[in-house]
Amino acid sequence: MYCSFYTLLHPAFKRLRHSKPANKVERSKHKALPVIEAIPWVAHQTASYVIYNSKGEEYGTAEIEMTVDIAAQTYNIQKTKSYEQDETVIESGVTVAMDTLMPFSSYYNKTAPYESFEVSTNYSDRWEVETTGAKSSSQMVSLSVAYYDNESLMVILGAVSYEDGKTYKLNDTVSLITSISLLKIKYEGTETIPTPYGAAECFKVSFGETTLWFSIDTRILYQYQDGGSGGIVFKLAGYIAS
Repeated sequence: MYCSFYTLLHPAFKRLRHSKPANKVERSKHKALPVIEAIPWVAHQTASYVIYNSKGEEYGTAEIEMTVDIAAQTYNIQKTKSYEQDETVIESGVTVAMDTLMPFSSYYNKTAPYESFEVSTNYSDRWEVETTGAKSSSQMVSLSVAYYDNESLMVILGAVSYEDGKTYKLNDTVSLITSISLLKIKYEGTETIPTPYGAAECFKVSFGETTLWFSIDTRILYQYQDGGSGGIVFKLAGYIAS
């Protein structure tokens, strides 16, 4: 397992310390997430973020780009996170189905002075995970009826049809450590969120120590917080739609 400082900060890694192992999850009980009928995403959109540390200091930047492939009926999600202090860059991407938001394939690549590796995955009747780098490996994992790639959550959770007081369960596939964890997504109502890009009325969802705020109008992530009140925070700094 890759266990650097930034790996420990990865939300999936932190959650798994408190989550059920994949072989103990009662997967048959977990249905697909309810998706809203008309997702207001455009053909191509890019959202940029400033990342703040627990002291409120600028810590890095992130970008989430999404394109729509009408012919394939998919959303293609690409994320880049850059941490200037130690020259770390993490690039990831997921291709998900338009109707269910479940994944077809994904990748997670990390480049840093102290370690570099690439992880690629494919989803069919099983989950295939291939890692290349200092520690290469190839693994296959059985899948439940419904599952979602961890690298897509900052986007697809904005398209869920939430109801007051309801909790949604999902199987979260984490290619970084080739594991499936059970997440319980809780809808916590709405609030106005200020960001460098501007303020917006957002709905709030959470799981464990992770909280996300999505614009009610655009269903775009405005703020992400991991680690509770003392954790890292992503705030929307720019948005381009075409």
